[in-house]
Amino acid sequence: MNTVGKVGAAGESLQEFIVPGIPIDQLFLYEDALRRDRTIVIAFVPDPTAEENARDVFRYADAESIDTAREKWWLGVGNDARSVYSEDPEEPEGEKVNYRRGFETALHPAIGRRPYAEAVKSLRAMYPKEYADESFRLGYRKGYIHYRELISDR
Repeated sequence: MNTVGKVGAAGESLQEFIVPGIPIDQLFLYEDALRRDRTIVIAFVPDPTAEENARDVFRYADAESIDTAREKWWLGVGNDARSVYSEDPEEPEGEKVNYRRGFETALHPAIGRRPYAEAVKSLRAMYPKEYADESFRLGYRKGYIHYRELISDR
């Protein structure tokens, strides 16, 4: 089994044993980090003081936050979005946001990871305003293709 296959298997295992407090919609970020041979550290702390101390330790160690990891991930996979949506300031920002939301939703273990037509009922429930938007649908389809490419490398 190649590295990507091992990461995919690890991601599936993570999905089964996801712990309360870890957002399942960010699972793809953890999978991507593992795929890139990165280390993931998750700290569960008992109170706000301990939480702040843990954050200080991570900052001191120059650890990357999940928000930073998400933006770096998007820079890596978002080339499709940049080819679909120009950097024209006149272009509606909402289209880019909906495209990205659709792309990320396609990677969600409980909602995505299946063709749009099969996921539409779940998408309608989770994103009642966005699910039918052209930008969201396009992003979802591109995200689904991205997901299929990742798992075909296993």
